[in-house]
Amino acid sequence: MFLTEDRIKPEIVVEVTVIALCNKIITLDLKHTDGIVLLGVASLLVGLAVGYFVLRFYKADKKLSANEQNTESLDDLSKAG
Repeated sequence: MFLTEDRIKPEIVVEVTVIALCNKIITLDLKHTDGIVLLGVASLLVGLAVGYFVLRFYKADKKLSANEQNTESLDDLSKAG
């Protein structure tokens, strides 16, 4: 987390933003809201969801490639020894 790594994770920022947007959607008065506003809120939510999954898959892919490199280097060491 932030206290141990001194780094803010972008996934957490996107999660908090999605929660705030969902709170806005729940409290939104649909009778007095234009359709274009609803489309804008929907597009924001879809964009944030896509961004969140891109961040998560990028992070997972980065970990996977690092693990593959470590495995390959261990295989090379075991063959040499």
